[in-house]
Amino acid sequence: MGRGFASGVLAGVAFAALNSWFATTTGKPALAPFRVIATLAQGPPPSQATVWIGMVIHSLLSALLGLVFGVLLAALLAAGFNRAANGADLIRGSSTCVTTASVAPSRNVGIRSWVWIVQQ
Repeated sequence: MGRGFASGVLAGVAFAALNSWFATTTGKPALAPFRVIATLAQGPPPSQATVWIGMVIHSLLSALLGLVFGVLLAALLAAGFNRAANGADLIRGSSTCVTTASVAPSRNVGIRSWVWIVQQ
């Protein structure tokens, strides 16, 4: 489980770096993705969201997903499902994208937030 937690945090850092890079390539501030994530706790508009709250939320979600992945992977390996364990990483990566893209819209703030980041 410790490795799952650590790998989740590491993947979260890499994912955050890629999001920041993408934001800068489209002419937006590098911290804009964290403002959008912060709207999960603070609500819209993203321009008034606090960057560090977005970083905390992103880190917690990454660590939690990594921890869940570690537990599921250990269970698959213990049960002898080695091939399933090989594909589990793809599922975890997909769940990170789905969680990031679907948690915000479920709070009815995400659509406006993502539109804001595209328009900025």
